[in-house]
Amino acid sequence: MWRTDLRRARTAAVAELRASWRRLTGSWRRVAGLGVSLLMFGVAFPVSLFGPATGLGRALAAGAPPLGSLGMLTGTVAVAGLYLGGASALNQNRIGEIGALVRTSMPPRAVTLGRLWSELVQTAILIVPPLVGGLVLVGYGARDPVVPLLLGVGLFAMLLTATLAGRAGGATLRYVGVLSRLGAWAKLLLFAVVMVLIFAGTQMVLQSILPDDASFLGGFGVPPFLPGRPLQAYAAAVLAPVGTPFRPLGAVVAVSVLLAVPVGLAATTRVETALLLRDDDVDSGESATRAVPDPLARWRAGRLGWRHLIGTVRDPKTLAHVFPVFMGLIPGSFFLIVEPDVFLTVGPPLLVGAGAVLAGSTYCLNPLGDDRDQLPLVLTSVKSTASLLRGRVVAGSVLGLGLAAVALAVAPLGPEPIGAIAVAASALVTVPAAAGLALGIGAFSPQFERHEYMNVERAHPSQLVLMGFMFGGGLFFGGGTFGLWLALTIALDGELAPVLAAIVWLVGLAIYAVAGLLGYGYAVSRFDSMTLDGV
Repeated sequence: MWRTDLRRARTAAVAELRASWRRLTGSWRRVAGLGVSLLMFGVAFPVSLFGPATGLGRALAAGAPPLGSLGMLTGTVAVAGLYLGGASALNQNRIGEIGALVRTSMPPRAVTLGRLWSELVQTAILIVPPLVGGLVLVGYGARDPVVPLLLGVGLFAMLLTATLAGRAGGATLRYVGVLSRLGAWAKLLLFAVVMVLIFAGTQMVLQSILPDDASFLGGFGVPPFLPGRPLQAYAAAVLAPVGTPFRPLGAVVAVSVLLAVPVGLAATTRVETALLLRDDDVDSGESATRAVPDPLARWRAGRLGWRHLIGTVRDPKTLAHVFPVFMGLIPGSFFLIVEPDVFLTVGPPLLVGAGAVLAGSTYCLNPLGDDRDQLPLVLTSVKSTASLLRGRVVAGSVLGLGLAAVALAVAPLGPEPIGAIAVAASALVTVPAAAGLALGIGAFSPQFERHEYMNVERAHPSQLVLMGFMFGGGLFFGGGTFGLWLALTIALDGELAPVLAAIVWLVGLAIYAVAGLLGYGYAVSRFDSMTLDGV
């Protein structure tokens, strides 16, 4: 039975990997994105650790292994495996529109194994290149190929074990969510609370056990602290052939890691098979019709923007692509919460910058992509797509201005209330400008093909566009807003002439407005000139 299931699973996995490869290489933009990702993860990141990695190799070759650094490296790989495994379980697709056919033509266990095989291979692309690049540098420092080979085997075994453990944990959480029948917003709120608690707990543990001079792979900065001793012993056992002191604890951990692989595989297969046989769609009931608020009802773009907002209220998973923004905001948010004085000082400009990024990333990075089925009607029945695009700007701006409202509320409590209030008011320009610029960036590479991400089948924005706006737009709007706040604060302290501060503000807001208008104008021009053959 297992042999038959494995053979069918291999067929399904190979077919899925081939389909994924065809999608990935289907256009030059995706090929360029793949190349940039490989350069970043496989070359740039390892090169940034050239000194620490080669130093670690020299220390291992000299018989003086830094156990603290080895434990932290092993722990980092384990955490990465847990995250990737859990994320792949939570984000796995539902086999699209052919799910019913697949479920009835193959045994459930074969479907599970095939999907697990395919997704683990695709997940490995994210971590294997930097791991291999780092091991090459370790071997260069050690001048001995045996050192990186042994270290690589140990790290790969830990990565596989942690990935399967994370996969089993993620599948279990998803199965519990199905059984609970909670709505999407309840699950989202619960997930946010759990992630914040995990981050806060991790920070508290690290601050209590690491010294102030601890450094990643620094060789001597990380001591062999107690919670990491099993990982250090494991690394020492793996590197015992090159002279690393061996401890019995290391053998116990190594055997446990190896035994955990089949256990994790069996647990993952069992849970995901049970999940496959259930319908994980939660019907929250029909949403009540809500009248358009009067400020938005007076103009067409406002009514269209309200349609997007209502769609998000009914199904928040339609904004699944904004998940990286949420994850990126957790560290900064936690710091501002534990340091209330800092929050009252720099919170308003940071909130306005975050609101600008949120306004652009929610509805504007793939304009009209979700309307793929209606585009033939739209392109042949309206003179211009301008109103549709403005509706997306309105929807994103409502969310972004919500964060600006929070900034305005806390502004009077800070040490420079006038500057904070002014920078919060500048969101009336900054936030819509960010949405307009995002329209232009999204129109450069529109995505009309539907695919699944975070269990949502829709035309998600291009990863290249998404990452470009989140990093570039975050720096542009966040840094610029902080600069406006700083200029006004310095002027209020008497260290800068008010005329110069006013010029800085006028120039800064003008740049934002022009950038937003140019992005909006390009998007309108691109979609108005689009034909049915280009959709």
